[in-house]
Amino acid sequence: MTRTLHGSRSGPRLFFVGNFFASRSGSWQACTSLSAGLEQAGYCVSRVSSFRPRLLRLTDMIFQTYQRRRRYDVAIVDVFSGPAFVWAETVATLLRLLRKRYVCILHGGNLPQFAKRHPQRVKRLIQMATTVTSPSPYLAESLKGFREDIRVIPNAIKIGGYPYRPRDTVSPRIVWLRAFHRMYRPELAVKVVELLKREWPGTALTMVGPDKEVACAGCVSLRKPAGYQER
Repeated sequence: MTRTLHGSRSGPRLFFVGNFFASRSGSWQACTSLSAGLEQAGYCVSRVSSFRPRLLRLTDMIFQTYQRRRRYDVAIVDVFSGPAFVWAETVATLLRLLRKRYVCILHGGNLPQFAKRHPQRVKRLIQMATTVTSPSPYLAESLKGFREDIRVIPNAIKIGGYPYRPRDTVSPRIVWLRAFHRMYRPELAVKVVELLKREWPGTALTMVGPDKEVACAGCVSLRKPAGYQER
């Protein structure tokens, strides 16, 4: 049953297809907050998948997409590059066979490079979607050759969690929010702060993110500037 939105009109029943295993991996995904926010707003929301192993996750996504076909009106599919593109591609194909509308949400800085290597696959996926959104102008601009009407909708944050704090003195404090993976070059952040400290000695760096590879060890092994915080 569709829940009432704003007490009068009914909203579409939503089916989120993404990575919902944050509690197991420690890695937060935007789909978790977005689906929860829409649910709180009154939409009927279902999600898949909470399985971490790739093959099991893909199997669960296919099964749930078909099994719940009468319980949702619109699917929201997260699109990443690399091996993760396969599940978005497979689920979207099934959704088209089921005559379901779907929205693609683009993710990942490597997606434009992936699209250059696999243009037909990316083109087919996003052109057949009802709507395509991107959290950044970078992805929308990079992929506009495949679809010009990509809508930029930045990832939301709860403003109430960041109260203004008046300060007499302000010092540069940088926060690096990324998984510790060689793809994101975490050691570069440390090197940048070393350069910044030549002009602003009070510069501090906080690096927060799950350790995906030995890249974290490589980052910690660098000479750290004063103010570096490891978490």
